Amino acid sequence: MCNSLTRVTINATEGFKDSDLLGFIVIKELRGLHILMTDLNAHNEMTFDDGVRPLLNIIGNSLEAFGTDCFDSICIPTIAELCPNLTAPFFQRHRRHAY
Repeated sequence: MCNSLTRVTINATEGFKDSDLLGFIVIKELRGLHILMTDLNAHNEMTFDDGVRPLLNIIGNSLEAFGTDCFDSICIPTIAELCPNLTAPFFQRHRRHAY
């Protein structure tokens, strides 16, 4: 993996799973991570408890910026605990449109 990689934006598409998210644990010096949905009407297969939490457990100490718009609920106290150096949080929940 790229040792000098410090910021990543993941544009999750339908089919992106917790296991895909956990592939980023190898980037131990990651400073910024954003996990965004590309298609707001797509089914989100990622979860906070089985995807984000384990990832932050490994890389959270190095993160200064973290954000997501992918989840109906997140645990802010868990993020604060696992990311003590976080200075730029970003959380947003988009409404899905029914057509």
